[in-house]
Amino acid sequence: MSEDTEIVINLDAKRIFAIILISGITIFSVSGYISALLAFVASFEDLPIHVNSALTVDVNGTEQTSFARGSVRARVVVG
Repeated sequence: MSEDTEIVINLDAKRIFAIILISGITIFSVSGYISALLAFVASFEDLPIHVNSALTVDVNGTEQTSFARGSVRARVVVG
C-alpha cells in the first residue's frame, strides 16, 4: 500500500519578499548575461568606420593648431 502525504507550505510576508527578491536578482543576472552575450556575438567589427574630420580643441572647444601635451581633447565626427 502507498500512503499519500500532503506537503503544506506557509508563505508569510518574509518568504514572499525573499522569493520576489531572489526572482528579481535571477532575472537581472540572466538578462545581463544574455545582453553581454548578444553584444559579443553581434559585434560590428565587420563594418567600416569612416572618419570625416578631426579637430584639436582646448577645454572650451576653441580649435587649436598647436598645443602642449595634455592641454587638448579630440573631437571626431563619425559618418
